Amino acid sequence: MPGLLFGIGLLVVLVFVVAGYYSAKKHREELQAFAKRWRLEFSESDPFDLLAYPFRLFSLGEGRGVENVLWGDIKGLKVRLFEYWYYTTSTDAEGHSSRSYTHFTCGLAPVPANCPHLMIRRENVLTWIAEHVGFHDIEFESDEFNRAFRVKGDDRKFAYALIDARMMEWLLQTKGFEFEVNASFALVISGKLRVSELLNVVAALHGFCSHVPQVVPSLYPGAHGP
Repeated sequence: MPGLLFGIGLLVVLVFVVAGYYSAKKHREELQAFAKRWRLEFSESDPFDLLAYPFRLFSLGEGRGVENVLWGDIKGLKVRLFEYWYYTTSTDAEGHSSRSYTHFTCGLAPVPANCPHLMIRRENVLTWIAEHVGFHDIEFESDEFNRAFRVKGDDRKFAYALIDARMMEWLLQTKGFEFEVNASFALVISGKLRVSELLNVVAALHGFCSHVPQVVPSLYPGAHGP
């Protein structure tokens, strides 16, 4: 009987491994088709060392990685789309350790300024930021915006310059995304999306970059571009 149970357990594990392999293969094929349709480049690995970019997201967990990277010009914007993951390790009462993975779909685009670090997250959505940041929330005159978002950053002056009334109105219309800016880049963050939803990330990047107030580059000048 123990041998039978072991064999059944091994078969179950094998089924999961095979199913995972074919699911990942299908996902990559869909990404390649998306890249071809929009004339983007695609790589299963990260050719840009994106984890070296100065974003808080990339410091979370005990281990992390980037995969399935697409890049190029799409709808007039130079973008990089990619999948990011990190894991944390836990140990049970018997000393057995296990990993818990969290997955994201991200988009990166240049902004025409040298920005101090700033994070914009919705209340009660993707609460990983609140758990890992010691900055105080930055409050705005709009109660509606303050109820919807938590803004954290190094420079309040920059936050008020970036998030003007027009940017606030646009952010309030977004759903499912969080934003982080640092240096000359904007990062759009979502839970892992299907390939059919990738254009939503592109639209969020376009929307965010197009709503950066004109005063920001003059107050925080700097070269840009990934």
